[in-house]
Amino acid sequence: MHLVVIGGSDAGISTALRARELDPSAEVTVVVADAYPNFSICGIPMLIGQEVGHWTDLAHRTRADLEATGMRLELDTLATRVDAAAQELWVRPADGVERAIGYDELVVGTGAVPLRPPIEVFDGPGALGPQDGVHLLLRVFDLVVGRTGLRQHEAIAAGRGWCPVTTQSSPDDHKVYYPGATPIYPGATPIEMRVTGDRDTGRLLGAQLVGRLGAEVAKRVDTFALVLLHGMRVAEMDELDLSYTPPLGSLWDAVQVAAQAWVREHELPAVRRGLVRA
Repeated sequence: MHLVVIGGSDAGISTALRARELDPSAEVTVVVADAYPNFSICGIPMLIGQEVGHWTDLAHRTRADLEATGMRLELDTLATRVDAAAQELWVRPADGVERAIGYDELVVGTGAVPLRPPIEVFDGPGALGPQDGVHLLLRVFDLVVGRTGLRQHEAIAAGRGWCPVTTQSSPDDHKVYYPGATPIYPGATPIEMRVTGDRDTGRLLGAQLVGRLGAEVAKRVDTFALVLLHGMRVAEMDELDLSYTPPLGSLWDAVQVAAQAWVREHELPAVRRGLVRA
């Protein structure tokens, strides 16, 4: 079995290492556009902020360390297109002469970046996106931007018969929420959230979050991703027994407050209308 991985950062290298661990006989090739495999791109802001001494400290492993595991590295090699029918990945090495690498399985582990690589998998009418389970998580200066699932227009375009509706709210990351009382906690910061669900079934379809560094945006995206995985309704997020301890967590977590806002806007009016008719 020949596994080809595009991308030499954490996602790609982790895939390659795990594949070799599970099947030492597997042939694993990692295609890296630059000469720095397993380089912590996420750590570059810390380097700029002088929290890291030297840029070489951002390398988790050396080339020799990686090749010692049995994987083959194609460095300074750009992936240009995928021929799915022939099961070939076309690449352009440093010499500029394109060639094909055959594969049995292909993993695209280039990560989430503002500019997608110009290859067919990511561009054009058949491009992979959130409808295929591809999610983005970016850091923008002291903000963290996360999303999972579908945005409203993507859910409509998916043609699954959904009636997508969205609610935007700004719950704080660790305030205490009591009905009729003033929520308190010093140092709390708001997280902008957009929750999209199916109006007919109440099923969660997607969520987008923007918050300050330290607001645990990544972990809160994980919560929405779990709800999506199990096909849960937005209202069922209230039943999640999430951690709570002042001042680190609220009685209702921010994701639950955002879910409650969606329910108030899109489910409760229908329930009230039903009660009036009854």
